[in-house]
Formats: sequence, C-alpha cells, structure tokens
Amino acid sequence: MKALGFIVALVFWSGAGHAMSFWSALAVIESDGNDYAVGSVGEISRYQIRPEVWHAYSSSRRYSNPSVALPIAEKYMAKLKRDFERATGRDATEADCVILWKAGIAGYEKRGFKPARMSAAHQDRINRFQNLRAEEFTSIRAPSPKPLTSAPVSSPTKPTDDNVMEKFFAQRASNNNGATNIFGDYSPTNQPAIGAWFARNEAAPETRETLTPSLQ
Repeated sequence: MKALGFIVALVFWSGAGHAMSFWSALAVIESDGNDYAVGSVGEISRYQIRPEVWHAYSSSRRYSNPSVALPIAEKYMAKLKRDFERATGRDATEADCVILWKAGIAGYEKRGFKPARMSAAHQDRINRFQNLRAEEFTSIRAPSPKPLTSAPVSSPTKPTDDNVMEKFFAQRASNNNGATNIFGDYSPTNQPAIGAWFARNEAAPETRETLTPSLQ
C-alpha cells in the first residue's frame, strides 16, 4: 500500500507544476523556436538576436546552434537588465525583459519604462509570453479518479409460484400427514401462487407429474 501511494505521488509530481522556462518562452514568441529563422532586419537564431549584438559577444557563426545562441542571449539580457536598473532604480520584471529584448533600452525609455504604454504589438507579446510561462506540461498526469457509486440496492424479489411449490412439496413430504386440503399445509399468503402453479400446469400434465412426486 505504501509503495502504491509513492507511485501515485510520483506521477502527480512529474506531471504538474512544470512551467515553460524563460528562454523557451522567449524563443517561442520570437521565432516559434526556429533555430534557422532570420528576421526582417537580419536577426538570427531562435532568439532573434541582431547580428551586431551577436558578434559583440561571440565570433561564432553557428547561429542555428541553440547551445551557442543561449549563452550569447543570456549575456545580452544581463546587459539590458543592468541598463534598465540603472535608469529606473528597480529590478526588471519578466515583462520588462520581454519589452527590452524587442525595443531596447532606448525604445522602452521613450514610453517611460511602463509596459502599459507600449504598443498593442508589445502587449500581445507580453500576454503570449506570460501564457507560455504559466502553462503546465500535461503529458504525464495521473488519471482522474472515477466517482464512487454505491452498488444498486436490489428490491426483494417476490417468490415465483414454482419456488412456492417446491417449498410446499418439501413440507408436505416431511409432514406426510395425509391431509386432504393440500393448501392447509402452507401459509395462506402463498395460496395464490400455489393456485397459479396448478392452473398453469393443467395445460402441461407432464410437468405436473415430474414436479409433484410427493402427491402420488
């Protein structure tokens, strides 16, 4: 039982709470994660870094290699955040970082460093980024438990006339008192069933013969 509980807890842990990383989400809103994407002004890599920015941090031309692109992106973002913190006196939020990545420090300063004053295109990017960051991977998730349902309660079944007759003949055989009124050997509540049995078997004497040996 303890082992089963551990397995269930492990499945829940592995399937919940894993939001997309900052850099994965940024790559999606920049290029849909395309390592070979080239922007309108020559931006390169999945992070859409301007060529002059790229070469300020690396001489590599492996623009499509994410292992090369990520350290360059991290260094450039660190510079943007330092510039922002010096200009505003506060730490950059993730929304600030998304704006800085696209508009640069000068473009953001023109809007007073206020996300709400940015264009609709920037607002859409921020919303998409935040949605990606909030998403949880659901490929491994414990199945929802089925609701407990109580078993149907069966109502007492009324004895069939055949069951009544079986009891009747068993009782008559045990009594063996030779009573002429056969109904007197059984409860009056069963008399309708006994009568129905005889009425039905009047049309099937062979059945009556096989079921009433004690009356012979």
